[in-house]
Amino acid sequence: MTITSLAYIAFVAAAAIAYYLLTPRRFQWATLLVASLAFYLLAGGVGLLGYVAFTTTTVYACARLLVRAKGKPGRKALIAATLAGNFGVLAFFKWWGTAAAAANAVLGALGAAPLLAPHGLILPLGISFYTFQAAGYLIDVYRGSAEPERNYARLALFVSFFPQLVQGPISRHSQLAGQLYMARAFDYGRFRMGCQLALWGAFKKLVVADRLILAVDAVFGGSYGHKGAYVVIGLAASSLQIYADFSGGVDIARGVAQIFGVTMPENFRRPFFAVSLPEYWRRWHITLQNWWRDYVYYPLALSRPISRLASSLRRKGYPALGKAASVYLCVNVVRVVNAMWHGASPKYLAYGFYHGILIVLGMVAAPYLKRLASALRVNVGCHSWKAFQMVRTFALVVIGRSFLCADGFLAGLGAMGRAAAFAGAPIPIGDGAAAYGLSAMDVRILAASLALMLAVGVAQERGVKVREWLGRQNMAFQWAVTLAAMLATLIWGRYGYGHSGADFVYMGF
Repeated sequence: MTITSLAYIAFVAAAAIAYYLLTPRRFQWATLLVASLAFYLLAGGVGLLGYVAFTTTTVYACARLLVRAKGKPGRKALIAATLAGNFGVLAFFKWWGTAAAAANAVLGALGAAPLLAPHGLILPLGISFYTFQAAGYLIDVYRGSAEPERNYARLALFVSFFPQLVQGPISRHSQLAGQLYMARAFDYGRFRMGCQLALWGAFKKLVVADRLILAVDAVFGGSYGHKGAYVVIGLAASSLQIYADFSGGVDIARGVAQIFGVTMPENFRRPFFAVSLPEYWRRWHITLQNWWRDYVYYPLALSRPISRLASSLRRKGYPALGKAASVYLCVNVVRVVNAMWHGASPKYLAYGFYHGILIVLGMVAAPYLKRLASALRVNVGCHSWKAFQMVRTFALVVIGRSFLCADGFLAGLGAMGRAAAFAGAPIPIGDGAAAYGLSAMDVRILAASLALMLAVGVAQERGVKVREWLGRQNMAFQWAVTLAAMLATLIWGRYGYGHSGADFVYMGF
């Protein structure tokens, strides 16, 4: 049951009816728990429910023990063991196959028989998202910034709340828990805005992302024989496709949550409007980037080895370098860990270092570029300069997609080389679109849809809250816009029997 299917719409409708009409308000949270468990059973199966139960049980027990052991030895070992157990399960599912293949390759080179085999198990639905969310809660309890949940069932709801289970966002306990347990009456305005956000997400996924993936597969599938503009357009299509896919899924999740009165944190803030790579990452998968910042970057930057490195450089007469070295090292660690979260493969490692090194180079070069711009009398406050920065950042993001689209480090470098041979490759207009797996109608639909997404993004960048603005218009206009969006999604969306495009990319994480 995917979150763009009719079955999911029926499930949400049934859950909302039970939540608002059939359940006493003091027990509404229990209805959400039952709905979440039912969704996981329907979407993931009975066997996979045990993994959610494992995470919930171990985190619940550890949090309670941490409070009881406050001021006593052993707290650090307790939380370390619990986190290692949960992230160990995650690592086993995500990285065992790659590790086994690498180990067997080494054994084969040494003339020995392979010893390790893939586990052959299905990746538990949403395992990354609920593991990170539960781990963040546990760390907050350890630090004393969150109180441990005494009710096991309520913690289970926090871990498994069904709208966010497969796509995120990764919420903090302080952000989400109180909303889940709150009693509330039906509110039409909230319901309308939730439906609109979910519809917008479905539009981005079914109309835009599932059409762009055709171009990506046409360019990077098979023998990678394309070059020049084909590769450039394929990389750009891949960047837009992954954004429309992931942000579309999160919009559906946030919209469904809002139907139940739950406001979930923003996960994407128009990343392609960023003027630098650091800003791009602050706008992309925001809740995960915040997780890395609070639970990886800061602890690493304040750790004893990093402090010793900075102190050593200061003693040797390089105080600025000492401060900068720790920042540069931690930035690269975070970017690599973020990339490796997607999978244990050289292409992800290359992708992580690509962004990490570019961010560091940008930080090093920033003061020199500022002086150069001043010397050349460049007006850095004008719109054209900001537009240049956006295009430059988007170009760097697109180039980085080479490692992921071409499926390997060397293949990624090869894709960059083929992209450099820009001359002689056609642009997908008219009959040329067929080379990208698209019809002329597909190109027109994509052009109109991307223009709409751009217009909405520009309005939001200027502070316009589009759904609130729409809610202030007369009822006829509101319904006209909503029906137009529904018809566009139904008519132009790619879905139906035998179509696998509705499987979200990040359902595999």
